Amino acid sequence: MGKKRTAAQKHTLIYVQDMLRELTALCRADQLKESAYFLQMAYIQVSDDVRDSQAHQGSVVTDPSEPRLTQ
Repeated sequence: MGKKRTAAQKHTLIYVQDMLRELTALCRADQLKESAYFLQMAYIQVSDDVRDSQAHQGSVVTDPSEPRLTQ
């Protein structure tokens, strides 16, 4: 399990997660596959950090709209 995070850090992680989701969708829509791939990898990492922070609090929330890996 990860380290404890401050409320500000958790807020930042969630904000970055949302922005990465949007940027990934934009790149996919414009067929920018490589950029979409790298943004998606960053999204996955941030999502893991968010889940880790939430698990530390005792509540894990899974976002059903998370992008899935695609080739």
